[in-house]
Amino acid sequence: MAKYKPRRAMPPDDEDDPTPDRPQSPTTVVPEPVPAPSSATHRDPLPYLDPPPLPDSAFFGTDPDPGPTPEPVAGVASEPRVDQAAEAPVVARPAPPYEPRLDDTSTRILRVRKELDAEEDYQPQRRPKPDKKSQRVWRAGRATLILVSIASVLTVAALLVLATLLYLDQRPILLVVGLTVLAIALLMYIWRMAWHPRLVADGSRLIVHNPFSKREIDWADVTLILPGPNGMIIGTDRDQVEVWCVQKGRSAMKRGNRTRADQVAEELWWIWDSVDPPMTDEQLNLRIRRARPNEAQLLTRMERTANEHALAHVFPPKRFPYPVTDIARRWQRTLAERRVRVRILEIGDQPAAFIAYDHETVRHLGVLPRHTRRGYGTALLTFAEEDIFSSGSRQVQLWVLNENRAARAFYRTHGWVETEDRRRSEFPPKPDELRMIKVNQHGRPAPPAPAQPPAQPQDQPTGSDQPQPHDQPRPHDLQSQPE
Repeated sequence: MAKYKPRRAMPPDDEDDPTPDRPQSPTTVVPEPVPAPSSATHRDPLPYLDPPPLPDSAFFGTDPDPGPTPEPVAGVASEPRVDQAAEAPVVARPAPPYEPRLDDTSTRILRVRKELDAEEDYQPQRRPKPDKKSQRVWRAGRATLILVSIASVLTVAALLVLATLLYLDQRPILLVVGLTVLAIALLMYIWRMAWHPRLVADGSRLIVHNPFSKREIDWADVTLILPGPNGMIIGTDRDQVEVWCVQKGRSAMKRGNRTRADQVAEELWWIWDSVDPPMTDEQLNLRIRRARPNEAQLLTRMERTANEHALAHVFPPKRFPYPVTDIARRWQRTLAERRVRVRILEIGDQPAAFIAYDHETVRHLGVLPRHTRRGYGTALLTFAEEDIFSSGSRQVQLWVLNENRAARAFYRTHGWVETEDRRRSEFPPKPDELRMIKVNQHGRPAPPAPAQPPAQPQDQPTGSDQPQPHDQPRPHDLQSQPE
């Protein structure tokens, strides 16, 4: 039996041989290049536009992407390529440009506000017509409509029957025609007063249909939503309108009972917050939202806590108890003013600070004691200043107690200047308070003022419960500490 002789290996084809002109040595093994260990599976083709953070291996281990292995240099002994990749020196890449961490709360709030303003600038001027399915319509109450409909049908039927009897009795035709016309006019009047009034809300505007008028209000212009005895109040900086179909009785308002008008107001607030949401910072877990008209008690408790902590040396609690009733009434009047903005800063879901201001004055500013020295007062003050100056005001003012040295230093740190104006405080022992101002450094021209009726003369607060046209801030409400 013939012995088995292995065949000689056939040379590879030229198109498959990477080096056809140089025969390969049978003892030299060229292994496949082994990539360095790296967790990244995709590489950005333009890494220098937005460089990702480098892993720890870039500084404490193998380069995550060593690239192709260099060719060996003639006359220099070289190890196999696998060992070169394993023992290659560490190549330290330049770190990405340093970006400062915005730990300052007021700086982050200001940046978020500018981003929101920039987004609003790019919105189209004409908004598309909203879909009718997305509209929300409110009319008068169901019971009211049923009663009015029954009464109107019975009245009109009685008039028509009377007109028919008079016609059959051969009475003057003018009397019959007059009764018929009266029945038709009464039916149209009842329809106009009961069924026609409605409130329509969608994602872009509010449409108020009153019996003899119609008003369209953009959500960006809304400043107040408040149930009222003569109708739901929708306020703007220029004027306000009352929605006839949604009313809250005076007796229910005095007793504090919850009615259908409160439910409609909550739905309108929900739509308002969805269209113009509160300013939120997820990294700091805070948001600045609008205060609602039914939060007078919450603001009273917050102000009392801040004042008793910061102004015990001015208003000793044992000698001068905190005027809870007067402060609550004042907050109710403040929340009902359409030209006043009241904002609450929340950490998570817990309120931490508050501010109230209009186009000329910072009225109230306070921070709860457990949240002081964290930048929340500065954030709210900066928020109010930007809002006031963006409306075209040349300067803003406030009143602060003369003995509240911490608050005075806080405002001076933020560019406020003390003036020579002085007055007495409203609450006993009626300490002196001084006026501080801050000038608009942006130099934005004021927008043209709309046509308005002549304003009533403004009197100084006298301590009565009657609301003033421009309620001046109370000095013991400005309780932010230096931060």
